[in-house]
Amino acid sequence: MGRALPSSVSAVPSPADGALILSIDRLYFTTEESPQFIDITPDVGEVVKSKGPWSGTVVVHSLHTTAPLLINEAEPLLLDDFKRMLHHLCSDDLDYQHDAHHEERNLAGDDERPNGSSHCRALLLPTTLTIPVVDGVLQLGRWQRAFLVELDMGRPREVLVQCLGMRGQP
Repeated sequence: MGRALPSSVSAVPSPADGALILSIDRLYFTTEESPQFIDITPDVGEVVKSKGPWSGTVVVHSLHTTAPLLINEAEPLLLDDFKRMLHHLCSDDLDYQHDAHHEERNLAGDDERPNGSSHCRALLLPTTLTIPVVDGVLQLGRWQRAFLVELDMGRPREVLVQCLGMRGQP
């Protein structure tokens, strides 16, 4: 799994104390398999911290229909249970109409593989997370972690991180 440094766009340049923070950063990940849970908490935390001391919210958004986001524990056995649950609810063995669509497109030279089960699994998870920030620190519970969840196949993935708040103490 490869990671790249975020790219950043700031709508408000270097705000002073009490000024608005509004920025959008991009994080890049390369997934390896499906399902895969990538703990993106440190990456999001670094983006938040890079803005200095501020309070507000960070919105984390996946730009992919088969790579949603979630907040849960990073406990390996729990993640294994979650993988089994996703496969049980949306088995690869079911007949998905979306797969027939891909077969038709593949005849025209499209290199996508049938992935109806991936899209159905993605319906169970959000593509966007909102996390409070206080004094430049993500406000997650003791065991909470933010994950990018690969539900299709290994490939490059992109996540937007939007910070919105005020510089200084809450």
